[in-house]
Parts: sequence; structure tokens; C-alpha cells
Amino acid sequence: MYFVTREKSNSAMKTLSIERHNRKDPRYEGILSDTLVGNPNGEALRRIIYYDPSDEKIYNYLTNEMQLPAWAIALGYKHRWDIEKVFDQFKNKMAETKSWASSHTAKEAQA
Repeated sequence: MYFVTREKSNSAMKTLSIERHNRKDPRYEGILSDTLVGNPNGEALRRIIYYDPSDEKIYNYLTNEMQLPAWAIALGYKHRWDIEKVFDQFKNKMAETKSWASSHTAKEAQA
């Protein structure tokens, strides 16, 4: 099972090696670095640092996925977050405390 998560500012990761990517490839636009890091337990993770020009913020991602290109991981996380924001907006506009429910009555109310 693979994961991608945002890195906390107080993480104790140590850089093990620097991955190289083709900076001329336009898909890597915004990727500032792609490095292999180690956590205090000795597990190797991948740190991707991404600059998002739409909000002018820098995001640090940690993942155990070593095969996908850095741009695909950053883009996937960004799209996942965009989708989550849509569900949150839906929930807020409908004054729901729970966006999706499983009971028959709740499904009718949400339809």
C-alpha cells in the first residue's frame, strides 16, 4: 500500500540522496526537489518539494512510492485535495454535518 502525505514542519527526516529529474521537461515545472530521506525509524521515504504557482505556496510531500515521477505525485495530491474541497463546500452549502450517509432515510434527504 502506498501513501502520499504532507510533511510536518517539525519532521526529523535526514536526506539520504538527491533524485535527479529533467528540468527541461515541462511536466516537472514547480518541482523544486525530489530526494530520498530517512525517518528516525530507519525507513526510507521520498520527499517531493513542489511550488504551486496558482497559490504561490511551497508544499512538501512524503511518500513511499518510488516509481512514479515526482510531477505525477504532486499533481495527484493536488487533484485529490481539490476534490475534497468540493465535497466540503457541498456539505457546508447543504448544512450537513455528514456529507454522505448510508441509511435509506439519509440517502433520500441528501438526494
